[in-house]
Amino acid sequence: MGANARTLASRKAAQGGAPVYLYRMEWETPIDSGRMRAHHGLDLPMVFDNVDKASAMIGTGAADAQRVADAMSAAWLAFARTGNPNAPGLAYWPPFDSKYQPTMVFNVNSRAVTDPIHDVRVLLERAPEAPACKQGEDTLVRLLQDMKERNNDPE
Repeated sequence: MGANARTLASRKAAQGGAPVYLYRMEWETPIDSGRMRAHHGLDLPMVFDNVDKASAMIGTGAADAQRVADAMSAAWLAFARTGNPNAPGLAYWPPFDSKYQPTMVFNVNSRAVTDPIHDVRVLLERAPEAPACKQGEDTLVRLLQDMKERNNDPE
């Protein structure tokens, strides 16, 4: 799904019309011992500021989820009002461009990041089956993160 979103964002940005904004949900739910991670649809209670009504998705992470919801819902409201998701008290969210691929990463401390999954994106672009890969991106992100952590481990 992330690869398709980047493709769409790149194409819309190339048209030169209204600015395009791309985001990535990185807050992970503690449900099922964290196995669900940042699953599809987890952003909905955040965007609509309904964390208190989504305990089946949020579990014991309500306080952290509410911080994410505060940022996401404020950005969506600002975008609905003005066409720009930036608002006072929020991290700056730059418009997307294909060269740097700025992406708002929503987590407890949300921030804009340049091409947040560069390594995975390049790997998928080189793989012949990349267009057919639906869930591979999140799996590759997790594997690369685990590898980086192990390489930084002194043992």
